[in-house]
Amino acid sequence: MEKNDFIEKVIGGVLGAIAIIATVIELVLTGYSPEGVAGMVKDIASTFIVVILLVAFANEHKKTKDLRGSIESEMTKLENGYFPLIREVKALETSPEAKKNKLEKVIRYEIATDTNVLFGKKSGLYSPFYDIELNSPNKIEFYVRQKFFGSKEDDIFDAEKISEKIFMYMKKQHKELNMSFLSDKSGGKIIIAFEQPLKYKKDIDVLVKIVDDMIFSYTLVKKQ
Repeated sequence: MEKNDFIEKVIGGVLGAIAIIATVIELVLTGYSPEGVAGMVKDIASTFIVVILLVAFANEHKKTKDLRGSIESEMTKLENGYFPLIREVKALETSPEAKKNKLEKVIRYEIATDTNVLFGKKSGLYSPFYDIELNSPNKIEFYVRQKFFGSKEDDIFDAEKISEKIFMYMKKQHKELNMSFLSDKSGGKIIIAFEQPLKYKKDIDVLVKIVDDMIFSYTLVKKQ
């Protein structure tokens, strides 16, 4: 348990205890009666509910001090659930120093080109999945690459058409999602912009849900 979480729970517990003690003292001073006991139980229950809600609210709106660490911690849980379908890129092999420095400012994940790795097949090639720029964490970019989606024989790889299918699914799960498509020489990117930069725990929770749903939509569209 983090220090701040512990402090929040202690404060909530202390305030709750004070309220409960005050309720008991009031009952003693005013005399015992069925109505008084029932009122005390109701007051204690109400106090517990308020304290729990306050602690939960404070936890959700707690500003993270280590953005990378907080995101990676939650993403690792998701990665473990899908292992070895997705994996974080820790370093760029044989890359220039400039690219290494850039990676320090980015959280980058890859996705296995063969989704059957989920069913025990040995993992092979990986394709870029998404990037989060830590200097301006107000968006997440998902890569749409032929390496992952492939194309049927005699078909031309159409990254924009694939993105539209992904949009349709994601909009059902996240109606207010701000999504756009940007074409590039390797295919394209699906860009999801957030209303504000990632900084609270609740923001990271939403981010993880988006990535989770994207994994499903990618595998769904790939099989079509």
